[in-house]
Amino acid sequence: MKLKYLVTVLPLLFSTTVFAQFEMSLKGGVNFATVRTTNIENADNLEYESITGLVFGPSGRLHLNEKIHLNSDFLFSTRGYSIYTFKTKINYLEMNLLVSYNVIDNFDIEIGPDFGFKIFIISDQSNLSNRSFNVMDIGATMGIRYTLANKFILSARYYHGLKSIAQLYRTSTSESKTFNRAIQLTLGYKIL
Repeated sequence: MKLKYLVTVLPLLFSTTVFAQFEMSLKGGVNFATVRTTNIENADNLEYESITGLVFGPSGRLHLNEKIHLNSDFLFSTRGYSIYTFKTKINYLEMNLLVSYNVIDNFDIEIGPDFGFKIFIISDQSNLSNRSFNVMDIGATMGIRYTLANKFILSARYYHGLKSIAQLYRTSTSESKTFNRAIQLTLGYKIL
């Protein structure tokens, strides 16, 4: 009888403990994004300007202890660039897994890998299409997070692409590599 009681109660206690250590929020904000092109002659002369894109979706956080947490987002995210008079927006489903360290009450620093899956692009350049860009974008994200009134989450992050998203330029001696860069500002609201 005691064994049946123990087998029934222990999973409930464990799930309650795990559930209490997990929080979920909805977030939205903006990306200030651009690209950097390398491996081509005169790449430094390419004057990319940033574009502003939307970012929104659910976010989860698992408390491992008082100081260390795992944060993960599943976001719709617009990155891209502007060059001369042309603007290109690349829309991704973005997923990340960030390790967060609580420096002081309600203030964390976070870092980790970030993966973007291209959905579609919008471009003023007629020679660019959805096929011009790779399906996957891989990078690293680092940033800060501040919790306000135990419900609102302000975060600022920097995204640094590590995998080339396209070969936009070619010369007789080289092919370019193009990497996403973005600053992301979001406001979240805890729902769980």
